[in-house]
Amino acid sequence: MGSEIINAVTLISNEMHQIMSITEQWSVSQRWNLLLTRLLKRWLGEKWLPAEAEPLLSG
Repeated sequence: MGSEIINAVTLISNEMHQIMSITEQWSVSQRWNLLLTRLLKRWLGEKWLPAEAEPLLSG
């Protein structure tokens, strides 16, 4: 059980580090678009969120 938690935390940490390094110079909405796309990739396939999602990302 403990090793599963360690693996999950490591995986999430690596994913967040990769996102941060990719998006250093991106706008906030571009960052949210990437984050939500990666979180929802199971349902989106390998597609990006459409541009119509921009109002949802702006708050």
